Amino acid sequence: MKILKKLPKSDPNLHLDLVKNGWVPMKEPKNLISVIFLSIPLMMVALMISIGVINIYSGISLSGFGFKK
Repeated sequence: MKILKKLPKSDPNLHLDLVKNGWVPMKEPKNLISVIFLSIPLMMVALMISIGVINIYSGISLSGFGFKK
């Protein structure tokens, strides 16, 4: 097993062919810090959905964990 720290280089000819056929390249963050900060809102949404599902299907309430409604 090999652990890679960088993404492999893409084929420029394949990239041009895909763009000509209507493919749009994704915009990706350049560094790890921006990835972490951009993922925080998604983590909050996932937390809210998880809490909502737990409240619907479980008899455990948030007050048992010290949260008041």
